[in-house]
Amino acid sequence: LDDEPLFGKNIIRFSGKLAIRDSVALQSLAQLHVGCVSFLMHTARAVNVPSVIIYGGRETPKNSGYENNENIYTNTHCSPCWLHDSIGDVCSYDIHCMSEITPNRVIYSIRKLVDRNLARSLPFAE
Repeated sequence: LDDEPLFGKNIIRFSGKLAIRDSVALQSLAQLHVGCVSFLMHTARAVNVPSVIIYGGRETPKNSGYENNENIYTNTHCSPCWLHDSIGDVCSYDIHCMSEITPNRVIYSIRKLVDRNLARSLPFAE
């Protein structure tokens, strides 16, 4: 897709280039998935890829989340709202729930998930 952001010369973009089966096969090789509530969130779980999922306030992790993920949810006075811009919904609060999620909060969740999975893989001393 031409409107996808460019991240640098050493980044390979697969957006719009792979079939679903190929996307999941590629995802199964990943050590971590970071994304929003989406089909790829579910496929990451299906292939046992640890995930950090950015919920914002549209829906809650109780609705669709997985316990072993790091789910970033913003509980605001208007959430969950279930708004979906692809059907013409407009947020009256300028998507405040998403602006509350900072890059540092996402990085913190990534580190927390990586540390948790690393601890699980270490043998315990007896």
